[in-house]
Amino acid sequence: RTLTKSIGCGKSFRLQNILTYKDFITNSSTSTSKIYHWVSELSTELFERCDIDRAENSRQAEQLTVGISIVIPTTNGSTGPSHVVGKNWHGSNISLSRITTYPKSVDQMTNISYQLVKKLIDTTPSVMESKNTWGITYISMAAGSFVPIANGEKSIASFFKQITKSPTKCNSSNDDNITNCITVNQRVDSGSNDQINDQITSDVI
Repeated sequence: RTLTKSIGCGKSFRLQNILTYKDFITNSSTSTSKIYHWVSELSTELFERCDIDRAENSRQAEQLTVGISIVIPTTNGSTGPSHVVGKNWHGSNISLSRITTYPKSVDQMTNISYQLVKKLIDTTPSVMESKNTWGITYISMAAGSFVPIANGEKSIASFFKQITKSPTKCNSSNDDNITNCITVNQRVDSGSNDQINDQITSDVI
């Protein structure tokens, strides 16, 4: 039987919805920032999908990958950043990701993922040099490195699955604020041993 090698979800931000430095600032009415809000939404979706997979396939994820795509604006001589023309951003597009241990709760996943997003921004030289003029165009989260578990360990997840409705499928349309989920369908190779390493990849367009 073919099983997915990873389960993931992501959210894209386009035009005026691109996340900027100010979106790290906490909103007094919600006690959270806009970036934290979307990380929380993705964490809830991913954790639920992994719980369903755990119940159906008797396996548990051991790794969590958090990634972002970020635009570094171009400069125009002494006039400073020139990254917005109309509603479009222009500049170098960089993809960054980091791998960590899969959390034990959705709250833990939210907090860890949010800190990883901040760390990716705070430790990447080209982002730091942009002096907070960057913009996040995509946030993704994925669970992987699944290991088998005993049937008894999935009983609780199976119980809740029977009494709750199926989660709303992704890729539906609701303006620009819909979470797009991605499931990478690949055959799980037995004996594979994924190494857990911090990764920072960069694609400059």
